[in-house]
Amino acid sequence: MGHLVQNLYLIGNRWKYRKGIPERLRPHIDGQITEFVRWLGAHEGQGKSPLPKITDRYSEAARECASLIAMAEKRASDHFDDLNPETIAHIIAVARHELMDEDEAGRFAPDVLNYDKHWEKRQESIEISLAVWKHEYARGQIGEFVVDEVVDRCAAMGLRVDTTSDGFRKLARAYLETLIATAEGARKRQQGEPVPTPAPPPPIAAHAVHKPITQTITGLAEDWWKEGERTGLSVSTKEAYTRAARQFSDFLGHDDANAVTNADIVRFKDFRLEQGKSAKTVKMGDLSALNALFTWGVDNHRVASHPGTVKLKVAKKTKTRPKGFTDDEATALLSAATAYQPTGKEPDQITEAKRWVPWLLAYTGARVGEMAQLRREDVRHENGRWIIRLTPEAGTIKTDEYRDVVIHPHLVDLGFPAFIEKAKPGHLFLKITRKGPEGVMGALQTTKNRITNFVRTVITDMRVQPNHAWRHRFETTARNLGKRQDVTNAITGHSAKDVAGDYGEDEMAAQEEFFRNWPRFQISRPPEAN
Repeated sequence: MGHLVQNLYLIGNRWKYRKGIPERLRPHIDGQITEFVRWLGAHEGQGKSPLPKITDRYSEAARECASLIAMAEKRASDHFDDLNPETIAHIIAVARHELMDEDEAGRFAPDVLNYDKHWEKRQESIEISLAVWKHEYARGQIGEFVVDEVVDRCAAMGLRVDTTSDGFRKLARAYLETLIATAEGARKRQQGEPVPTPAPPPPIAAHAVHKPITQTITGLAEDWWKEGERTGLSVSTKEAYTRAARQFSDFLGHDDANAVTNADIVRFKDFRLEQGKSAKTVKMGDLSALNALFTWGVDNHRVASHPGTVKLKVAKKTKTRPKGFTDDEATALLSAATAYQPTGKEPDQITEAKRWVPWLLAYTGARVGEMAQLRREDVRHENGRWIIRLTPEAGTIKTDEYRDVVIHPHLVDLGFPAFIEKAKPGHLFLKITRKGPEGVMGALQTTKNRITNFVRTVITDMRVQPNHAWRHRFETTARNLGKRQDVTNAITGHSAKDVAGDYGEDEMAAQEEFFRNWPRFQISRPPEAN
């Protein structure tokens, strides 16, 4: 997956959430379990990545586990939560809704065989309960049933309460009054008088329930990355999550992670869509990042609770043209790249990117970032072949795995090896102005943007992606020529069970054969090597 996923395992063909319980906390958990386990469902689809419904269940299991551990921590340290007026009001509002809703569901149960007996049993139960609760209320007594109910409702919110505290006594008294009021409502329903079920209250902010933890939204991303970097996550993932956290904080007008509600995330989603961002970008970028950060925050006790996931359905786009470039578009773009001359002041790296990256994409089907981050040392001549190594060491690779790709003979004839031999060591197409991975990623984004802008001066059809269209065209050409799928996957870096390493022959020889009858693009003149 694209974000840090701990405690998620694919066992056979089923997804499993499993997290060990610290030994010191086990005596404070019912059953003294050694690990928390939830089965999330069957694996579906290609590859080994879970579908969104599994990640949603994963988030629910992670929150449940975090709540269990948090409660155990409180028991171990003998900590009690305070019950403030806002929390008490919220618990009572939830109870009022649930009690009346349960009565309504029980009244119209679908499996009733004898409606008169059903009514009699309900009437008897209501009268007995109402008599007990009114008796206790009249004498100022809080019975064992009420105490247990209130403790359970507090625990459901992650609260460990002291039953002798003033806050608990206020809540218990309010709960007893609610039991009486809802029972009176149920009795009216028994007499045929409709009594509406109150709507559930809106979610209460975590900071209103718990003593706030000093944790900012932007700081949550920073803390997450400290762990993510050590576990090998890519810098591009870090930048995506950091950007999402910063934009979310700017939108809210505050940076308090514990004050975030589910409604805040919904509003942010709507705001991003109104900005013109695609549903796919909002779902896979913004919402995915925030979900991952808050899940990690709960797991690592940075935030009191997860504000909840927000779903967004991405409609399938209507297809009105091929995803790949047409012959005319490909020829026009490569001709423009060949003839390109900078106007004004432009770094040499950007100029060469506009000249060479379109050609490299055309003959490899690679992702634009993989070629834009190419270094001189990533190109070599070996056993009579020119070979490109696409590696995470140069910046970022989606699969986090390097791959070697044989250079098409046409690229050799066009002078790409000559360009390489004259180039200085390091990145060929990046103007890096800052040290470290952040400097590389910033320069990479700049180069990709410049290439995209250049392509759009030639390819103005907005229905086609300016760089990824080469990837679609390459794969279509491979299919039309009847090329081996395993070799196609190895060249393009697509994940597949039969990809790379199992050719049954020399991998580079297989690629060389793959390109033997690959059609060449015809343009007016080749690019010049500077």
